[in-house]
Amino acid sequence: MLNPDTSISHITQHRVTLSRLTANGVSSLAPDHSRQVLQTYLDYFGAQLSRNSASRDIGLLQEMLLEVAHIVRSGTADILTDDYENILERLVAIYARGLNQRGQNAFMITAADYADVIEAISQEYPAYDYSEAVGQLLWYMSRLFGRRKSSWKTVYEHILSMPDSVAAKQLLMQAYFLEINEWVESGVDNLFEIRSDLYAKKAALLKEETTISREIEKMEQALKARQGKGTARDRNVVDLGEKRKERTIETLRREMQEIISEKEGKETMIAMIESDIRQFEDKLKEAKRAYFIRLV
Repeated sequence: MLNPDTSISHITQHRVTLSRLTANGVSSLAPDHSRQVLQTYLDYFGAQLSRNSASRDIGLLQEMLLEVAHIVRSGTADILTDDYENILERLVAIYARGLNQRGQNAFMITAADYADVIEAISQEYPAYDYSEAVGQLLWYMSRLFGRRKSSWKTVYEHILSMPDSVAAKQLLMQAYFLEINEWVESGVDNLFEIRSDLYAKKAALLKEETTISREIEKMEQALKARQGKGTARDRNVVDLGEKRKERTIETLRREMQEIISEKEGKETMIAMIESDIRQFEDKLKEAKRAYFIRLV
């Protein structure tokens, strides 16, 4: 394995070569060079993810996975069955370490790119046993959705794009995945955007409500102060200015009540969307549980 502290130079060299080839309209490397790139990438990738360091360049790791998927899809890398198995075994072992980690870690961030590599290899080598890899992808997808990360759908789409002949995909389709597909087609991925928009509108209404409430309070205090200074004779005289202020206050109260009603409507809609999100999250958990039960 390459030393993680020195292998970055090798990574940089390979990436420069890939960039030049792409710029010249060449879509792939020579077979021997492709194997060398894949080996170097996996060495570096595994070394970086094994280190719990904030200094890791996760963007680079994501790009490396995308480049691995590109090399596989190019179709001219002359990758052998043993090469595919080596790539898959190493990646599965790497991402197994991320299953017990919490928070927004490097494994979670790169999960969609990992799914891209798995899908790319499955197109070229569908006979492999992808049961563990698909189980990992299902786990990461569920966790990403639970953290309200949109990349959950990218993982889902890569799983769905695997060949139907892959046994692990067939098994997954028996484990609530068809029902999950129905949810996705009905637009469950839009719920986060809708919810965010509703929260923004609710915040704007709350701000407007607060502004009007302060304005009403200020006008009422001014009105009371003015009335308190008047004599008994003054209080018997109709003050047109006071009447106008009172009408203005009443108008503001009606406006505020309309705003409160609209805000409550947004809150009701948010609650309904949150309920749908939790329901879909439960479906993902059911699918994950059913898949592993069937796998055993």
